[in-house]
Order: sequence, then structure tokens, then C-alpha cells
Amino acid sequence: MIIVAFIKQYWNILQNDTNERILLLILVLSLSLRMWGIWNIEQTDEYNEVFEALKIDSGYLNYERWNKKVLVYILAVEYALYFGAGWLTGIFVSISDFASKIVIDMTPLFIIGRATSAIFGTAIVFVTYLIGKNLFDKKAGLVAASFLCFNLVHVEHSHLVLVDITMTLLLMLSFYFATCIMYEGKYRSYILAGIFAGLAIVAKIPSIFILISVGVAHVLYVRQYYVNKNNIVYNKSLIYLLFGLISGAILGNPAVLFALPKYLDWLKLLFGAYQGTADSVYYWTPLNGFIFYFISLIRNMGLPLLGLTIIGLLYFTVKSRKEILLLLSFVLPFFIFMAYSKWVLADRYMIPAFPFLSIIAGAVLLKIQEQFRIGRFLIIIMIGALLIIPIKNVVLFEISLLHQNTRYLAKDWIEYNIPSGSKILIDAGRTINTQSPPLINTKENIIAIIDKIENLQEGKTYDDSRIVDSKSAIYYKYLLENMPAITYDLNSTELGTNIKSVGYYRENGYNYIITSSDITWRIDNRKWAETFPESAVFYKSLSNEYIEIKKFEASMTRRGPTITIYKVS
Repeated sequence: MIIVAFIKQYWNILQNDTNERILLLILVLSLSLRMWGIWNIEQTDEYNEVFEALKIDSGYLNYERWNKKVLVYILAVEYALYFGAGWLTGIFVSISDFASKIVIDMTPLFIIGRATSAIFGTAIVFVTYLIGKNLFDKKAGLVAASFLCFNLVHVEHSHLVLVDITMTLLLMLSFYFATCIMYEGKYRSYILAGIFAGLAIVAKIPSIFILISVGVAHVLYVRQYYVNKNNIVYNKSLIYLLFGLISGAILGNPAVLFALPKYLDWLKLLFGAYQGTADSVYYWTPLNGFIFYFISLIRNMGLPLLGLTIIGLLYFTVKSRKEILLLLSFVLPFFIFMAYSKWVLADRYMIPAFPFLSIIAGAVLLKIQEQFRIGRFLIIIMIGALLIIPIKNVVLFEISLLHQNTRYLAKDWIEYNIPSGSKILIDAGRTINTQSPPLINTKENIIAIIDKIENLQEGKTYDDSRIVDSKSAIYYKYLLENMPAITYDLNSTELGTNIKSVGYYRENGYNYIITSSDITWRIDNRKWAETFPESAVFYKSLSNEYIEIKKFEASMTRRGPTITIYKVS
């Protein structure tokens, strides 16, 4: 009855409020763009989150891998509900039956996680509207939401089981309550800003800069409304903020209570990863971070929209608006921190900045309309013009999800054309294959992997991902009990770092070599090639030494790495 009453009330609002109708249209479009194609997309790091969530469901919290816990706890709950629904409907007869089916085909788990990201991504668009409305007005919020709706990297990563979208939603919710603090200073806002900040920080450490925004909001409120303006630091409101922050951190990762020293060590490791690991051969780039991320802004917003945003930054800064000060209090230190990074440069790391930039762009566009008395029709034309590049990019991205990913297309071809049991060198990690076709290893190889995993010392992991540890053997044991008919004698290149000479594979009975552009792109990375010279020579000489029998490449309607299959002769 309550739901029906709410629907009726909202329907009445829609009938009488054009802004609400526009907002609903933006949100429906946002969700559609983010949901479409979640069955034909993937990213290597998705496996990290899915496997971690399954570990939690098995009762193991993995103290060796602390980051991104909020998302994996959400996934763990969703997977438990998925099992419950399957058990009630007879799809799964037991937990063992569930595990047996999942190790063969984990697609449902990825789809659940991707749908969650799509919903969270749409929620970010809505919160962006709320913040824009709070800081400026409804129209500014709507324009900001429309700009974010078509942000390419935001759309793309709202399709994936990665933590960036979850983190951004949490820090945006914290920022929303920071705007409430700035205008009203209610204790409730301090608590909620703290809770969501705590959740965001344990989700992913770069969101720690949201605390600056909450602090700035507090100072702005105290300076404007308190009689004793010097009483800024020592203030009862900050106790509520601290309570919320600690509560959010514990809620987001309860394990903090049981192993705080390990968590603090993990935080130091993460800051070192962003700022101190310049020698990482996997992520090294000769490009300066500030240049990289400025190009990223152009790539994802389009130059016209970015230009408008810069105009907005300059205009509101000159006008000394407290709203722009609050927005900049997060986006500026966040941008500098990420751009100063010695490595880990990627478009997705700038996702938290785009809602703030969209709000600034929306606000200045409405200010231009007001200043020059531009009519509604013309301002709609201007918004459309600013969105031409973002819409084109998003449409091309959506089209690329029409057909099956190259990895799975290659898998189908291999299992039809290459005899089961063939000895193959394949571009993959030490255990989990997330770069090449997801082929299944032979029974003998899986038994060997189980033996190595079970003999790991406490706290040690099988690979650098920190996912595969002594508790992971259960996955391979279930796989062993449910082996498919077609398996291969797979030998991994270990992300291209464990490769012998070209002649070695011919002399040792290998039948095929399968490479993936997710690995082979590194041969053009000078530092990587210097560190692994034999690997670089191997990849460059493949086409001359072996027969290329099949290649699967991405196209306008298909995503994925380039998979190349060579026959050893």
C-alpha cells in the first residue's frame, strides 16, 4: 500500500512539474545506457571483486587484501540472495551444487555485479542533480546530470564490477551532506557526511579527500552563522562527524576492528602504490600524470564542454562563491594527487572528478543564460551542441557491445577446432586466466595448482593479486569435481614475464601458442622490454617462427583484446 501511495504521489508530481519529468527522463536514459551490453563486456580486475565476494560468503575475510571491501560485501550479500532464490526455485539443491555450477560458469555472478554498478552509476547521476540543486538551483542540477549521463568513462565503468563507481557514489553522498552542513549545520548532516565518508574511504583510499570538503563545509557554516567565529576547531558538531566517520569505516569493513595494524600497513602500501612505486614495470609510462589526465578530461567530456567547465571555474573563483570553494575543495587536491602519481594512470581513476566538473559546467551555463537573457530553446540547442562529442563517444561504446567479446568468441572456436588435451602456452596469470580465452586446464595441472596453494605459508599468496592464497584451494577442488569434457594442458606466460626462447616450445612438445593484446602491448613499453628482454624478443618473433592460424580482433560492434593463435610446427 505504501508503494502504491508513493507511485500515485510521484505521478501527480510528474503531471505538474516539468523539471521532475526531465529528471526522470535523464535517469531512465542513464540507467539504459549503463545496463545495455553488460553481458558482452568484461575487464581483468572484475575477477578480483567476484572472487573476494565468494570468499566472504565462505566465511573468509582475507586480511591480506583490505581495499575495496564495501563493494565485495555488497556482492557477497547479493550472491547469497542469488543462491537463496536459486535454492527456493530448485536451480540449486545445496551449497555444494551452487559451487559446482558456479566454478564452471560464473557469468551470473558477473552480471549481478555489473547490474549493481549500473544502478550505482545512475544513482551518481541523481546525486549530482541533488548537489547541483543544493548549491545553485534545479536547472543547474538538471544540466549537470545530463552532462554526467553521457560521460564516456562513467558510462563504461558503470558496466563493470569495479570499485570506482561504488566509491564515487559514496563520496558524492558524503559531499551532498557536506552541502547541507554548509547551509544548515544540522547534527544529522554531520553524522551522515561522516558515515558515507567512512564507507568511501574503506571502499578505496583516494576518496579520503572528501574529508577536506566536509571540513571546508563546517568552516563555512561556522564562519557565517556562529557568533563566536573563532570556535571552529573545537565544536560539538565535529564529534558527530567523527562518530559517523568511524561508524562508516567499521560498517564498510568490520574486519578493521579485528586487525587494525594490518589495515594501517595496507594503507601505507596503497599510498606507496600511488606515489612511491615509480619502478613498476607493469604500469610505468613516460607520460606525465598531469598531461595524461588533462587529455583524459578532453577524451571523456569533449573539448567544448571542458572549455565551458574551465570558464565556470574562473568565473565562480573571481566571484568568490563559497559553492565553488566547496566543489574545488575535493576536486583540486584529488586531481593533483592522482596526476602526481608515478604510475597507475588510467581514465577510470578520474571518475570521482567528473560529477563535480559537470556541476560547475551546468552552473556556469545557466549563469550565461541569465546574463545574456538567452531563451529556453536556444539554451537547449547549446546543451545539445556541448553534448555532441560525449553522445557520439557513448553511442560508439554502446554499439561495441552488440556482439560477443573476443575472448569468448575465441574460446568457442578453439574448443571446436583444437583437440582437447593439446599443450598450449597461453597469455595468462599464474592461476586465473583473465586475458586470453577462458579455457579449462587439465585435471593433472589443476591437481598441481591445488598442491602448491595448500602448501602456501600463512599470509602468503600465490600471485601478486593477493587473491589466490591457501583458502582458495576449495575453488579448484570444486572445479576438479566438475571437469568439462574439453580441457587443455595450459602453461601460462605469467603475464608475459615467464617466457623461454622461441625454440624451447618447439623442442618441448607444445602444440599451440595463444597471445593476447592485454599482454603483448607491453613489448612497446620501454621499461618492461628492458626488464624482460627475452619476452620482448619472443613476442616480436612469433609471426616469423610459428604459423598464425587464427586471429580475433575487436571491431566497431565487438570489444575485447586481440587474440592470436599460433600453431607450433
